[in-house]
Parts: sequence; C-alpha cells; structure tokens
Amino acid sequence: NAVLPILKKAIEDRRLETKPTYSVLPFESTLSLFLKRGYDFDGHGSYDDERMLYARLDAAAVWRSKLTSTNDGLHLDAILIDKSTQNKIDELHIVTDPENGLSETYEKGRRVFGLPNAVTASLSTQTFVFNRGTFAPVTLSPVDDDEWWERGLSYLSAISITNIPVYRPGRSGRWQFSVYPVLKLSHRTLIAKGAPDVEGQTFSRWLVGVGAGPELGYQIERSYIYANVFVNGAWSQIDWRFNGKDSSLAKISLLVSTEIGYLYSLNDYLSLRGFVSTSGENADIWKQALSKTSNAAFPYTGQDQAIANISVVGISLGFTFEPFLVRSFRQRTLH
Repeated sequence: NAVLPILKKAIEDRRLETKPTYSVLPFESTLSLFLKRGYDFDGHGSYDDERMLYARLDAAAVWRSKLTSTNDGLHLDAILIDKSTQNKIDELHIVTDPENGLSETYEKGRRVFGLPNAVTASLSTQTFVFNRGTFAPVTLSPVDDDEWWERGLSYLSAISITNIPVYRPGRSGRWQFSVYPVLKLSHRTLIAKGAPDVEGQTFSRWLVGVGAGPELGYQIERSYIYANVFVNGAWSQIDWRFNGKDSSLAKISLLVSTEIGYLYSLNDYLSLRGFVSTSGENADIWKQALSKTSNAAFPYTGQDQAIANISVVGISLGFTFEPFLVRSFRQRTLH
C-alpha cells in the first residue's frame, strides 16, 4: 500500500514525459479483475488465468511491477507489456530508501519477528475462581454498576498492542504461523462471591504484561481463525479497603495465557474479533490479598495452594497502524 502511490506517480510522470495519447486506468477500477484471477501482492495466477485476465481488461497494455529488498534499498521495477503481443513497451526502475534506513529494518523485523502492527481494546466477561484447600473457593467477578457507561467500562478488560494479519480479499485460504510480541494493560474492579469469609470484598487489580508467543491461524480473504499461547512477564498490583484501612500489594511474575478466536477485517485499518481465552494471574498476590481480607474466626492464611482458573469470553476492536509506519519509513528517490 505504501509503494503503490510511488508507482502510480512514476507511471503518470512517465506518461506526461513521453506525451502519449493514452490514459492510465485507476488501480482501484481494475483491482477486482486481478484478484479474481489469482493476482495479489505476493503471487500471480496461472497461464490460463492470465490470458482470461487480459481478455477482460479494457486496456491495451498492462504495467507489471516487482518489489525487491537489497542492501542498497528497496527496488521497484515496472514493465509496460502490450496486451496483444506481450512485447515490452516501456519500463521504470525506482529505488526507495536508498540509504538502507528504517524501511528495511522495519520490513525485516516484521517478516522475522512479526512486529506489532495494531492496538486493540477488548470488552469481556471475566471470572476468577480461586481454590483454597479446605476453605470455600472464591469467585471474583466484575462489580455491577448502575450506570450503563460505568458497566461498559467495567468490561473494558484490556488495551493491547499486538499483531493482526493483513487481509487478502479475493485469495484462497492459507495457513499462517507467526511468533510475535504483545504488550497488555489491564484493569479490573472485582468483587468476591461464594465464600462467607470474604463475601462482598472488592479489589482493584492492575496488570501490565510484556510477552511473546506463537500463533497458528487459517486466513481466507477477510476472515482469520487462530489459536495462540503467550508467555508474559507481568507486574500486578491489587488495592483494597478492609476494616477502614486501605491496603495494596504488588508483585512481578511469569504468566501464561491461551486464546482461540475469529477475526474479521472491516477495512485496511479496522478489525473486529471474538475470542475465548484463559489468562494467567499471579496466584501468590491473590493468596495474600484474600488472607488479609478474610474475617473468619480462623482466617485463611494463604498457605494452601491457590489455583486461579480464569475464563474470558469477549470481543475486541483493533486499529492497524502498520500502513502509517510503512508510509513514513519509506522515502522515494527516482533513478
């Protein structure tokens, strides 16, 4: 997408320079024909598809382009081919970012490491269940608010910087495997239920996590079905008020989360996904918080193993910022 405006301007400049009598069809008006015949940014159709494409194009010639990354920059080569004879009529050679700067660094990083390219906001229902040995298990659920907007904010579970695959309209399905990092910021206000010694106690939990992990998905046009596993280094803080006193705990831990979901790309920038996941929580910090808020005659000490079973069902809206990055990283120099 970032290279296309460069190519379009170069073709138009060449047309004006040679003063021909032809006009150039807009890329958008012929895109659907190319996609239906197997053409895309990373592939092209069969010989029969190509013949059928040329027969349906309302044009006398077609520009073919190829983008190559080398040590001295990104090279864009374009050839104008006569539709009938297949002979070369004209050609262009464009070098972008000739000093091998940020564009190549970003492109290589995106291919090898799957650099984050989007920010997402997730709305979800989330329940924590803590087993406490001989004590009754504790269920921690979002606090119910009276106002609709407060209730909505209570379900805003996380803001994440992550990776979203570029959609492929008009192409057959393909499997995709990637490994990429993710940054997550989460805040929940939770209330304890189901255990008499902590019934009604509220907690405010903050979590900041940085991690990475593999993702396997199947993509067909705008749809993407996936499953992933992430290992996160996380900082957690829990605040609460008990017996008129404010208390707080903070810890760093290693957490594991898994997720399966379905993503649909609305356009180049926006996507919507539904997901089911299990996310890790720092069990030690919750054991301490629950032990400090237990009002039983013989309070829970936190010595028994507390296992957090956490289920999350939700939707998220994603905004892909990759087109802005690519466009800003690439500069045009004509040769």
